[in-house]
Amino acid sequence: MNRTQRRDFFEAALQNPTNIFMTIHGGPLSYSAKTANENPVGIVPEGCILVIITPPQAVVFSSPTEDTETFRFFQQKNWIKTLLTGSSQNCYGASKYIPPWIDERNIPKDEEEEIREKEAKRMAREGQKMDISDSESDSSSDEEEIEPRRMSLKQLKDELKERDIEIKNDDGKRVTRAQLIPILEEIIAKENDEPEPYYTNADQEAPLGKIRRREDASQADARQLPSAYFLDSEDEDDRRAFYARQTSSNAEKGFEVLNNIQIFFPGDRFYNQFQEFDAESTDFDAYCLGPLKEDYRIPFTGNTADECIHYGVTTYDGDDDVSVLVPKMTQEGQAWRPGDDVTTDTHKLGSAATLGAQRVSYFNRNSPLANHDNESSKKTTQQVLNYIMQQSAGENKGLPKMVILNSCSPSKPSGIGKKRTYRTRILDSRNRTLYDNMKQNIAYRGQVYFEGTRRYCELRSSVRKQGSGPEPLLPFWVDHQQFTRIDKEDLAFTHNFIGKIFREEDEAIQEKIVELGAVPEQFSIAPQTISPELFLGLYTVAATDRRGTIMIQLRDSWIRFFGTNEKKHSWENMVQLWNQQLMTGAAASSKQGGKRKRTRRKRKKKRKKTRRKRR
Repeated sequence: MNRTQRRDFFEAALQNPTNIFMTIHGGPLSYSAKTANENPVGIVPEGCILVIITPPQAVVFSSPTEDTETFRFFQQKNWIKTLLTGSSQNCYGASKYIPPWIDERNIPKDEEEEIREKEAKRMAREGQKMDISDSESDSSSDEEEIEPRRMSLKQLKDELKERDIEIKNDDGKRVTRAQLIPILEEIIAKENDEPEPYYTNADQEAPLGKIRRREDASQADARQLPSAYFLDSEDEDDRRAFYARQTSSNAEKGFEVLNNIQIFFPGDRFYNQFQEFDAESTDFDAYCLGPLKEDYRIPFTGNTADECIHYGVTTYDGDDDVSVLVPKMTQEGQAWRPGDDVTTDTHKLGSAATLGAQRVSYFNRNSPLANHDNESSKKTTQQVLNYIMQQSAGENKGLPKMVILNSCSPSKPSGIGKKRTYRTRILDSRNRTLYDNMKQNIAYRGQVYFEGTRRYCELRSSVRKQGSGPEPLLPFWVDHQQFTRIDKEDLAFTHNFIGKIFREEDEAIQEKIVELGAVPEQFSIAPQTISPELFLGLYTVAATDRRGTIMIQLRDSWIRFFGTNEKKHSWENMVQLWNQQLMTGAAASSKQGGKRKRTRRKRKKKRKKTRRKRR
């Protein structure tokens, strides 16, 4: 395809209401003996557009709420043009890479907390005290329900003070914890019995929306689903902010979703991985994007009452215990009818089981073809794509189909043996083949990343605006820190791997000096064991690792051997080569197959906000 053909093909895919967003585990083919011998070079099947959002080596740290927002982002008609600028140098406003001269690490908050905990334990062993005021004030953990009997005296006083209540003893004696516990318990009991006002306005507490029952998992038309008034007052502030948002900026956390998008067309090569749905987490599934939206916040019908995944109320995997308002008989004995006001007198609080987004009927987490215990199951990216395109031929109606993978992409091989891991064996001097294969893997993935990114940047500038709606918005990620990053264990392996590469290079340079028979000009000897393709692959990993630690190591090691800008192979010139490759693309050489909240007056069920990594 030429540029115009790719644009037209992509625009046609946007018209397909059966496009797929899939949250699924990803990893190297060596994860399983059943996939270890599959070709790592995948080829996009006919009629398919593959969209990958994760850079090489990275895992995804998220929650069902964040993933739902990423899903919602790709439901927009113009998601490809989000925050579009006129500069091709940064992919028209989408690129954000770690700069080559970074000198400070960017440690994720969850890891900072781990570091503080380890330090606190160490100091405790040594009989020292640690000032934890900073860590408490910066905590991002969700609210924990604390009963009055478990509160400290200070916590009890704070809870009473929040309610404008101050307890003092007439005799001037100090108020004790035992005095305050029954007082606060009685107050909370009365608060929980107080009726709450309910409203029907979507900008208020109980929006009208659709319930997707289990039997409706594949129902494409949300208008055919039963309705309910959803209630989750603890998420009300976030939901108000969601509906109020009109524009996005690159300062938002959701900007990261734009940074590493790769798009592959039929016949393009891609990195073929092991793929598997999570055994327990129900939000690992294949979802239909449905007809795309004019407005990020509103269903394609334009009616908020047709929404199945109100922000902060339900997620795309659904929820077995969603709070809803249930009609009741009024005091006058009259039944409530649709269209009447919804108030405390007409409705009571109840619960309902509901799914969120529409599932793909022929390939989902409950499908026998997704169960790896089944010999005929689809276990790799290539197998999954081939199967989807075979099964969806009828529903596509001649339109291209887009498959968006919300998946990790680490190179961490599976463990071998009880004491030694495969990663350790790669670095073992006796396993030269494993080591060379790893270098080839990184080089190949770097080239594929260039190709996919080039397609994405080209489309950002060439695809024409779809519809007449507002500008597209970024995912509304409220609680997020480094959405994609290399896992700590993999990070340590990557650092060790780079260290071995430069030790090998040092030996080769010394051999070259002996061969020359004289001391050469400083930095005049070009890399002996590190090919340009390997450097480009390593630099891609470094540029997309938000911690910055890999970039610091790679830069310092390269400058030590090859200088800053003295030679063609010096650091600044190699960085420029990477930038050129990123912009122009590499020729395909192969077509082979949260903040801790105060205790609230009334407790609601705990929402699923736990962040976890996708393998």
